[in-house]
Order: sequence, then C-alpha cells, then structure tokens
Amino acid sequence: MIWQSAVSFVVILGLLVLVHELGHFLVARLFKVGVDEFGFGFPPRLFGKTIGQTVYSINAIPIGGFVKIKGIIEEDGTNAHTPHADHFTAQPLWKRFSILIAGIVMNYLLTIALLAVGYSVGMPSYLDQLPASARIMDRAITVADITPDVPAAVAGLTTGDAITAVNGTTVTTLSEVKQQLVVGLPGDSVTLTVQRNGETVGITATTIALADGVPGIGAYFVETGRVQLPVGQAILQASQQTWQLTKGLALAFVGLLRSAFQGEDVSAAVSGPVGIATLTYQATQLGFVYLIQFAALLSLNLAVFNLLPFPPLDGGKLIFVVLEAIVRRPVPMRWQIAVHNIGFIIFLIFIMAVTVKDVIGLVS
Repeated sequence: MIWQSAVSFVVILGLLVLVHELGHFLVARLFKVGVDEFGFGFPPRLFGKTIGQTVYSINAIPIGGFVKIKGIIEEDGTNAHTPHADHFTAQPLWKRFSILIAGIVMNYLLTIALLAVGYSVGMPSYLDQLPASARIMDRAITVADITPDVPAAVAGLTTGDAITAVNGTTVTTLSEVKQQLVVGLPGDSVTLTVQRNGETVGITATTIALADGVPGIGAYFVETGRVQLPVGQAILQASQQTWQLTKGLALAFVGLLRSAFQGEDVSAAVSGPVGIATLTYQATQLGFVYLIQFAALLSLNLAVFNLLPFPPLDGGKLIFVVLEAIVRRPVPMRWQIAVHNIGFIIFLIFIMAVTVKDVIGLVS
C-alpha cells in the first residue's frame, strides 16, 4: 500500500535525522553546553515544553528534527570577547569537534545496529566469508552485473535475476551454473530459467568466447541468500560490513564530486526526498528485512554525506574548527555566518533541483 510506504518513509527518515541530532544534543549536554531547543520534526511548532533551559518541541513537519546549541552561531555576527561558559564558542577545540562529529557517529552506530538486527532475523547477503555459525536460507544464484552489449544484456537478463536452471538443468551453486555455461562452443544457444519479481522467465542467449576463451554470456553471477547469525556474530558481521560499505561509499562520493567539478552530468546518481521516498516504497514491497537494510544504507549515506566540507553540513562547520586549530585563532563569526548563509542557499537550490529531477523521472 502506498500509504504504508509513505508512513515508512516518514518514520525512517525521521528516525535517521532525529538520531543524528540526538548525537549533537547528548554530547553538548555531556560537556554542559547549553541547548536552547531540541525539536522533533520541523517548524511550525505544535507543542513545546521547557525543561531546565531547553525547549523540547514537537513540530508540524514530521521528518527528522533539529537542535539549537547556544553560541554555535552568534546572531549579531561577531565573536564575543567573553562568551558565556555554556556557549559553544567558549569550549576548547576538542569539545567543539566532538559536538559537531557526534551526529555522524550516531548515524554510523545506527547503521551497525540496524544491520545487526537484520542479520539476527535473516539478512539478504552475498554468501562469502561468512562465519561457520551462519544459517543460510533462500539460497540463490543471482545476476550481480552485466557487461553492456553482451549476449546476456541483449537477451534481456537483468541485475537481480535469480538463476534456477540452465538448459533445463536445475542449478543451486555458482559452480553448477559455470559448468552448464561452458558446455559446447562459443556461438551455441543457452536457455536460462530465472526468477524475476516472483515470476518465472525463460531467456535464451548465444554464448561468446570470453577473455579466457571459455564460452559465456557476459554476466557476473554471485551466490546470495538470507543469512541469519547469533547476536554476537550479527554485531561483528554488521560492523565489518559497515566498514566495507563506508570505504565504498567514500570512494563513490569522491568520484561523484570529481565528475561534478569536471562538468559531467551526475544527476542520475543523486536522489532527493522524492527519490528516497520511491526507494522506500520499493524496499517496503520486498519486506521488513529489506526495509531494515535500506534504512541502514540510508543512515550510512547520511553519515558520509554530512562529512562533506560544505555548509550547512557538519563537515562545513568542522572546517572552521580545523582552521582555528591551524591558525590558532577563530575565524571571525561574520565570515562564518556569511559562508553558512551562502552555502545554505546553494544547498536549498541543489535540493530543489534534485527534487524536480526525481518528480520528472517519476511521472515520465
């Protein structure tokens, strides 16, 4: 149901952003830095209650949340000579750095927690380098990649197809698929039986000689299944996978930025709220564990994205802390505000452009 997907989108994105802001809030309070407001959702405010010196609010737009830390940006655009002891600017560099990085750390830890939950109930995964205690369910041979303009692509094989038989012979392992494909000579026809979106599809392709001279169709197959682990192993596996995903995601962001600076069109690789909502709908259709996996990947994306040195992201604020550590004096607050405001406008324009692109892609 579409309404269920909409609720899932609001809950997931709200949880990820709220956890992020909670990280900033908790570390700020740990260091006795004042917090003016901690809000669930975005204004206009529906309800607020003051506890101590902090307003805890519930707001009308239920996506995420925010935290207003005292002194993080002075409204008059100047650095106070004697800032209050509970202001952000009055804290030593390491405390300011810790407050700013806390949201990213929380999203990273949430990624591990979500993946650990997934592995505890049965997470879709590649079946390589798994602990001996792993319980594997729904084992399948899946198409992971297809080289352009090869027989597999021409015949209509797609990424995500599960191979159940080759030339009428049932296959359950990767080696069995390879054995069936190398039978005969390049130019021979091969028939694949695949499962796609719950339907059985027959595909016929003509083999070619691959780089090593062995007949094939130009598709890369992997063994997949739902992997269930004991809690301890689930946490360890989730931690290892999060680290591997982080390295891959960081390289992807660097490549994306490089392409953007070179003037290449990178719009297809970027999604805004509408695109994320569409992906949430697709994950919801697949089932709960896929939704958990999607939320984990989204949380990790949020963590890495916020490290980018661009206002108003956390990375943009961290740059000023790093500059202060290098030059041994703070960047004037008026300059920080100017950079923040310009960056915020550019960021809004970027989000609007991506949203328009997602809407056009959705209706076309």
